[in-house]
Amino acid sequence: MNVQRVLKTVLFTPGPRGFWGLPMLIEGAPGSAKSSIVEQVGHETGLYTRVVIASIREPADFSGLPIPQEDHVASMPVEWAHTLAKKGRGIAFLDELNTAPEAVQAALLRVVLDRAVGDLQMPKGVRILAAQNSVEEAAGGHDLSAPLANRFLHWTWDAPSVQDWSAYVLGGFGEDSTETLDAEKVEAQVLRDFPTPLAKAKGLVTGFLNKRQALIHAQPKPGDPAASKAWPSRRTWEMAIRAIAGAETHGLGPVESEMLVAGCVGEGAAAELTAYQATAELPDPADLLDGKIKWRPDARLDRTLAVYSSCAALVAPNDAVKRADRSEMLWTLLGEVAKDAADVAIPAMRALVRAKLSGTKTAKTAMLGLADVFRATGSL
Repeated sequence: MNVQRVLKTVLFTPGPRGFWGLPMLIEGAPGSAKSSIVEQVGHETGLYTRVVIASIREPADFSGLPIPQEDHVASMPVEWAHTLAKKGRGIAFLDELNTAPEAVQAALLRVVLDRAVGDLQMPKGVRILAAQNSVEEAAGGHDLSAPLANRFLHWTWDAPSVQDWSAYVLGGFGEDSTETLDAEKVEAQVLRDFPTPLAKAKGLVTGFLNKRQALIHAQPKPGDPAASKAWPSRRTWEMAIRAIAGAETHGLGPVESEMLVAGCVGEGAAAELTAYQATAELPDPADLLDGKIKWRPDARLDRTLAVYSSCAALVAPNDAVKRADRSEMLWTLLGEVAKDAADVAIPAMRALVRAKLSGTKTAKTAMLGLADVFRATGSL
């Protein structure tokens, strides 16, 4: 597995809430080059990397220093956050995470999820990476709280082989790498290529979860060490969708893609999703809506739901390519499938209505045929 390529994919995948990057927590043995590789990748991608040792920080280093003002108390961010904010793009690398006190972990919740440090809102280009040794090998290490663990994509780090480490040493410890990307140009290219893989991933995961509804939220019981690892929740399924789309956009293989999904929702849920994907044989939504391929629903209603959900996800954004023509084709397809399987058409119809794509004659005809179903499900 190409470690640098996986890290670059994670850093240059559009994350939740408009931020760049999926928050990743790397766990591995002491001295296995976790920090060195992260700093090398930061250099190669043109992203300023700021290492913040979580174990020696105070809660105020993440929640802000309370400073009295005339009519309120401000939460002033500390120097590391100001520096990253000025850079605009970069990596906040939180090292030794599981040796941080519980109060520090609590202060990190908003940093990881919202990229906010005190009253400072970090720019969209600031990414979050973290690292830790295993609990057994960390000095004073302990399990992460479930809320903090559930904000990360987890990656169990395999130390570089002798060959890879030798190449790293002989290459100047990554300091003299000649490959330095223009981060802004890479982001622009990703944004152009991302919509179709994202739509496909949305259809895949929503279709799967409609079949395996118990996996939408499967938090381990209190006290279970698994709670400090990757487990399924609505938050981590969204990250998994983006990880799948990012893997396709950046050309990763199926093994690397499944590894990223497992880092979001756990190995069990990821394995089930992979098995579902192998049998679903979902068509490309852009090709289907452009009339380049033909696809007919069959007895597998979960697959039909996944296909039309991915199509709806593709056309819903305001800046979607061929939005009017493709949405019109989708309404035609939904009108046909609704005659025999109304339930599988409703999620896509809802998405089109919310996107204000329901004003055409084709759309109104399709919805009129489902008026009774919409009333019964409270969707009218």
